[in-house]
Amino acid sequence: MKNKKKFSAAVAATIFALSMCSVSAKAIVSAAESLSNQNTYDEPNAVALDFSWVPDNFDEALSFTNMYGRTHTDGKNLVCCVRAVPNYDEYVHSVEVDNEDYDKGYISKVYYKNEDDTLQFKSDTMYEVTVFYMDKNDKLSFSCRTERYINDMTFSYDDCSFSFESDENGNITQTDIFGWLPDSIGEYREYRKANDVVSLHENYVVFAECVCTDGGYELITSQSGEGELREFKKFAIFEATAEPIDPGNSGNTVAVYEPVKEGNVKAEFKIARPWETDKEPIALISKNYKIDSNLSIHEITSNNNYTEGYSYTVENGSIIFDQSSSNAQISYIISSNSDYDMTCGERTSVFTPEKDGTYVLTVEELCEAIISVGMSNSGHFHYFYPVLTYYTAHVQNGEITVQKNYKHSWYSEEQIEKIVAECASTELIVCSDVMAEGSENLLNGEYFSYVNGEMPLQDSHLKNYITNYYNKYNTESYFCMNVGYLNETDMIMPRIVLSDYNLAECLSEMHTSGSATSDDIMDFYMVRAKKDGKLSITADGFMEFDLEIKNGIFKRADKIKEGVPGDVNGDGILSVSDSVMLQKYLLVAGKLTNRENADICKDGRINVFDLCQMKAEMMEK
Repeated sequence: MKNKKKFSAAVAATIFALSMCSVSAKAIVSAAESLSNQNTYDEPNAVALDFSWVPDNFDEALSFTNMYGRTHTDGKNLVCCVRAVPNYDEYVHSVEVDNEDYDKGYISKVYYKNEDDTLQFKSDTMYEVTVFYMDKNDKLSFSCRTERYINDMTFSYDDCSFSFESDENGNITQTDIFGWLPDSIGEYREYRKANDVVSLHENYVVFAECVCTDGGYELITSQSGEGELREFKKFAIFEATAEPIDPGNSGNTVAVYEPVKEGNVKAEFKIARPWETDKEPIALISKNYKIDSNLSIHEITSNNNYTEGYSYTVENGSIIFDQSSSNAQISYIISSNSDYDMTCGERTSVFTPEKDGTYVLTVEELCEAIISVGMSNSGHFHYFYPVLTYYTAHVQNGEITVQKNYKHSWYSEEQIEKIVAECASTELIVCSDVMAEGSENLLNGEYFSYVNGEMPLQDSHLKNYITNYYNKYNTESYFCMNVGYLNETDMIMPRIVLSDYNLAECLSEMHTSGSATSDDIMDFYMVRAKKDGKLSITADGFMEFDLEIKNGIFKRADKIKEGVPGDVNGDGILSVSDSVMLQKYLLVAGKLTNRENADICKDGRINVFDLCQMKAEMMEK
């Protein structure tokens, strides 16, 4: 506090001398020189300071206020604070530096009054102009306060604080909330061009809209839910004029709210007359927010406005996922024939590939939407739905490249319409939890089918691969197989045989589209791990897979047995009968017993080139 006392003593004489007269820029420099003997700063007058933008009369101070609000900087050396001072003789107005390590003091503090005697009605408001100097790597924090003494009691109003920082090059930036919050008519117009009436900014909810206060209208807010917002700042922005503004005149209202309690909260902002409760408000805006345990706030939006609740970076041979929203419950599906490590924490999960190869990462978010219902939107229900985002990670020589492929949202519009219709006629608070249709099929159907099409392997078109499902609660492991499609009349029963059914179980088959072509129909099987141990899987009586389950995760053993290339009839050898069966299949005159062995060229397609390759290999024998 020693600096505050020194500043007050140093500036007192200058304020008294300059308080009731118009002072030029030269006078400001003179004031700086007079103060420099009593304050320790690095000789700002030895630097080529530009005071041309600093107001040096009433009109310039008024224009400054309309353009910048209370503070502005030249970006290099000077910070200027301009504020309106009504009733100068009745109130005590002070500007005090808050940070004790700032030892340069004020350059000047000057008051300007309106000298235009041609106005019919002239405002008695004066403008207080305070200028500060900043060095490189400097910090400046100061507070403005207006106080009035009545019967030995002090009443304060118009309190506000500002802070600035300069970097090693001397570039100055404003670091307090008013650095981004509009506090002038010019800044307000620019802010509204870039933001809606209600928006989120730096963990604050901001309302900005014109409110016709002279018509009796007010901003009325309400909220419901376990979370809570608290009003942090509220003020009106008028265009400053040399004449008095009529009491109650319309102004641009800015209200700022901060989160103070964890949980979901529905906030309503309406412009209305408080006594006209039976009339529709001029404006009504409803927003749903999620406030986390650390009091960070996120807007809960509909599926059409979905924003990912996580981000990822590639660092030190790993892909690191950081969860930014607790509203999104993050899980991971990883598919690969190569080894890797996956750890899931509360907020951060790390995927580390251990070998070169291709990995498919499917990030699942179980998201929540709050749907308003009821005759006046007074009711709501919670709707949960999964959003899956697919990534392909290619690893070569330890270098990781990530490609974002696709996003799939399972959000049943029909289900929403049905529930909204049922709740539309009631004023009761509805708080139902509804799970989106299809979310229980996470490891079934098109999800795995899509993973198929996005994980090309070098030696096959996705005949088999290992998929593991992770979240912070548990891990599940699956061995997935594509085998040739068979009609029920041609079915070999059972098609999948396990050496030990205590270690794993085979899930029901699905008919899926393979990775090669959309009409390449295959049968898809999953074997789910249950206990650790060694397991052999036999498909269609001749394809054998030796696997090991460690810590609940499938690992491939060294020995993997697959069918003979070209053996489409399944007798274990390549012969003329195979070429005859393949030729009939290509002429749509027959079927293949084992489609897996038909793609001899390993190009993901079964066509005449495979038949030519088959005949060439038989001739070599």
